[in-house]
Amino acid sequence: MNFLQGKSVAAYLDTGYFAQKAFQEAKHFGTPVIVGSSRDKQYNYIPDYYDVPSEAAYLHITSNNTIEGTEQFEFPTQDIPMICDMSSDIFSRMVDVRKFDLIYAGAQKNMGPAGMTMVIIKNELIDTISHDIPAMSNYRVLEANNSLYNTPPVFAIYTAMLNLIWLKDQEGS
Repeated sequence: MNFLQGKSVAAYLDTGYFAQKAFQEAKHFGTPVIVGSSRDKQYNYIPDYYDVPSEAAYLHITSNNTIEGTEQFEFPTQDIPMICDMSSDIFSRMVDVRKFDLIYAGAQKNMGPAGMTMVIIKNELIDTISHDIPAMSNYRVLEANNSLYNTPPVFAIYTAMLNLIWLKDQEGS
């Protein structure tokens, strides 16, 4: 919703159930195309080759497919923004966030209780958001309001903070 903006094509790597859900949602805002898939073998592998159209607004990847049991460890470099759903494996391993333009993750798996989503986004990508979308879903609005456009889920944030402090204290162990 934030990034198709006049471009009709978005590239999706189809690696399982949650990748398919993201692909289906993108249909509301443009034309997503599947650039690689492991559906042929019931999603039991991560495709190692995919051809991303140059006109695509972004490449969307789901890094860990808990239902199918596959996880992506190597990520391609692209000339278009790379967006990654890391809901299932955020904080489970070291990741170079600089390789991504946007990472999102639901808190309910590794961060804390359900009720919040973490987003890491490059400022340059926020600056590209120009169309009229609902404020609650607009990353530009959320960034301008320090993620406080509405009343935040305080318990979820507090619990996630405690978990993050604990994770930071575990460094090197």
